[in-house]
Amino acid sequence: MTEAATLQLHDISAGYGSTTVLRNINLEVPPSSVVALLGPNGAGKTTLLRTASGILPVRQGRITMHGEDVTRRDMTEMARRGLCHIPEGRGVFPTLSVRENLTLFSPRSTETECIARAASPLLHKWYPYKHCPTTGIFT
Repeated sequence: MTEAATLQLHDISAGYGSTTVLRNINLEVPPSSVVALLGPNGAGKTTLLRTASGILPVRQGRITMHGEDVTRRDMTEMARRGLCHIPEGRGVFPTLSVRENLTLFSPRSTETECIARAASPLLHKWYPYKHCPTTGIFT
């Protein structure tokens, strides 16, 4: 049995007000992978990311994480599941590190866990040690 995709968007349509920006978009993020979303200004990259992370509602289609339907989950629930929208330079504090920015956007008392979840795919691939989200220690 193959492992379900970390994230799948199936025939997604979304937009702002009466304007539809995304029409029938399909995207799959395989387990333990890093994916880049590229395109010119105005192509819908930010709209797609906002929709996937629960900031914008899905008008049509379905979003799954690890095979579970999460289409109607709000951004708080999506963040609890490990998917959140971290905006580019305009929406972060440039004098702070990535860790410090993630800490600011994490729910109180879950900062270490959120940072570990955000970094875990990269850590497992390139760092040979396991991270304990409770203690924050690598073993």
